[in-house]
Amino acid sequence: MKAFDWHPATLVKRPNNDIWQVQMTVPKWARDAFGRSQYRKSAGTSDKRHAEAKKHDIEAQMRQDIMRKYESSTLWEPDSPYRKAVETLGLEETFYRGEWVDDVTDVVEIPLSQPPKDDGEKRQAFEAIYNAARRVQAKAHSVQAVSLEDLELIRRNRGIRPSEEDLEQLLRNLRKVLLNEQPKGSRTIEDVLPEFEKHLEGRVRNGLRNKTAKEWLTFVPQFVKVVGNLSLSDIQKKHGYDFAKALAAQGKAEKTIRSRLTGVSRLLQFATEEGLLEQNPFNNLPLNGIGKKSHHYRPLSDEQLSALFGIEGLPERVRILWALLITTGMRMDEAALLQQDQVALGELPYFDLRVAEVKTASSQRKVPIPEIILPTVKRLIDRPEGKDGRLFSFSIKNNGKSRASDDCGRWLKKVDLYGMAPKGPGRFTNHSMRGSLKDKLREAGVPLEVSNDLFGHDKGKVSGAYGYGTSLRVMKEAVDKINHPYLKGLQA
Repeated sequence: MKAFDWHPATLVKRPNNDIWQVQMTVPKWARDAFGRSQYRKSAGTSDKRHAEAKKHDIEAQMRQDIMRKYESSTLWEPDSPYRKAVETLGLEETFYRGEWVDDVTDVVEIPLSQPPKDDGEKRQAFEAIYNAARRVQAKAHSVQAVSLEDLELIRRNRGIRPSEEDLEQLLRNLRKVLLNEQPKGSRTIEDVLPEFEKHLEGRVRNGLRNKTAKEWLTFVPQFVKVVGNLSLSDIQKKHGYDFAKALAAQGKAEKTIRSRLTGVSRLLQFATEEGLLEQNPFNNLPLNGIGKKSHHYRPLSDEQLSALFGIEGLPERVRILWALLITTGMRMDEAALLQQDQVALGELPYFDLRVAEVKTASSQRKVPIPEIILPTVKRLIDRPEGKDGRLFSFSIKNNGKSRASDDCGRWLKKVDLYGMAPKGPGRFTNHSMRGSLKDKLREAGVPLEVSNDLFGHDKGKVSGAYGYGTSLRVMKEAVDKINHPYLKGLQA
């Protein structure tokens, strides 16, 4: 459970201080050990974007700090392998390290009854206990007279000298808690998850999309909920199918099921690369026939769009978001997560998605703001609905996605869109507005290359290998060609 109940860190500022702080709520299970419920570290900058860029590394270090204190606090619990080894061998007053103390301006020796706090101290403690255990084993084969030390050892162990087998078991257990040594495959999914999360943070710095990393981390707990917190060595192909079938029973599409299994498979692959697992049982797992087949999105007609924008009681934020989708071709979260500083209102106004969490590298682009929507965008800049610079107030999920699709989808269902269209394959969703604009641009004679650059499509190896793409001015002229009669009632 401890792997899953971390609270995401946030950026905050203290009164009369321009420097951003990374703030984290300490999990309840660690508060006694850590000594407080909130933990802050300076990001060392007053620039919010720079602070955001540094937040992941700082958050990882904060989690390590909390875990270090928590693990140290549990070493001296009554059933701890560490305490059992120390007490069995009578080593409570045996010194294993020195620590500088300012009050006495000298190095003070620390006994094993004060557990280690970091990896270096754990190694020192292990060496001290290991050496003591080996001395006891050597004496067991000696013909020397029983010493007072031997008598104390026998007394502590209810009149019996610890056997070699007992001592070896003590050391094996000690290796697990001090050196993190465990038999291959014995660790559970939840044991490995924090290390996998740290691994993904490094991959994000090397180019993996942060959005993808967050999604993978949410898929693993879903898997555990279905199959249980299995040991790595117990995971079989069967468990992958169990998870896939559970998702199919929820109505998930085959593509979605593959995506979620990929997140779990990535954790298992990480485990094999770290030597924790012999092989990944989910490699090349065939899923044919599990889950619904994906349906293409159908574009919306002007009649359908007029019905949607004319819904009685339609919230203004939904109306504006839909207007952005149909006039710019942006994806739902590209628009729903817009920040004020992503809007440039110069001679050629545009939305700057080059620093946003987007789907692909090609999606990092400038999107021109059509004239028909420009007054609404300016109003939104002056009076944003969201906090911390966000234009909209749609809540954000743990994986970083907004709930805009859910909120807008509920209003989309209020119109019988299928009754207004000829029968055919595909479905109507918020994404249909993007398809509608594609059709309108094609009918207006806009070249495919311009349309692809506007929508942030991957240009492929050949057509995208040369040049810098379509200019902002050409894309702006393209979107301004399109007539949107259903937007006449949009507030300016």
